[in-house]
Amino acid sequence: MSKILLMCAGGMSTSILAKRMQQASKDLGREDVIVARPAADTRNRLLNEKPDVLLIGPQIRFMLSQIQSAAEGFDLPITVMPNHDYGTMNGEAIMALAIKLMTEPKNA
Repeated sequence: MSKILLMCAGGMSTSILAKRMQQASKDLGREDVIVARPAADTRNRLLNEKPDVLLIGPQIRFMLSQIQSAAEGFDLPITVMPNHDYGTMNGEAIMALAIKLMTEPKNA
């Protein structure tokens, strides 16, 4: 079981995506935990959530370096979700991205 943290500006639309990803995870026979949170106070969110991967909503891509700095020392993959998949709430595609990031070698 892996924990996937989604971050966006307020957490509302990302909550919908989290539900779709949860279904995609279940359809794949996985038992992942997917949570959506606002990007405020990133370091404390990471300490509390302890995710295996962090996916950032495209609307806050400008915060990527700030979030990466806050996540220093957590050793987890971080990326911005693709615009199209996020905009269409494509839970299957975002779930596939999360799985790929969690299974790739760290230095890839």
